Amino acid sequence: MEAFKKNDPEKLVKSLAKAIRLHPKIIEVPDFYKQILEERIEIYPNDLDSLVCYIQMETERGIWRENISKASAQFPDDEYLALSTAQFLLIYKKDAKAALNHVEQVLKIFPEYEYLLYCKIRAVQLFNVESDAYFKSIDALLAALHIMIRLKIN
Repeated sequence: MEAFKKNDPEKLVKSLAKAIRLHPKIIEVPDFYKQILEERIEIYPNDLDSLVCYIQMETERGIWRENISKASAQFPDDEYLALSTAQFLLIYKKDAKAALNHVEQVLKIFPEYEYLLYCKIRAVQLFNVESDAYFKSIDALLAALHIMIRLKIN
């Protein structure tokens, strides 16, 4: 909020992107940031933080675009973009096979990323709920959550 008051769009975008990466499910882009983000994405279309904020803003509005996959390919080490691409393929494109392939590739980089593990469960579920892959996906998510909980307790 301080960056907004000081009219510092770069700091605002950096702070908002950090918050989005920490918990994308609960962070909403305030309406009064939207014009700033739209201007920023036009000026800096390849800036990672600007892309993260813009994609979060668009998907909150129910707008899913091909630029999500493109941004993820441009920044393959960004967990948020990887998750957004998985959701784009699964929810918007309704392509469980492509989503599963994407998630499996990204899980090689982030093997315990719980949101991606959940996306994998959803993608596998569309193929066969009774399969070993489905149960292994659930086990992987539970193991990651167990590790996360143990780290928070200690």
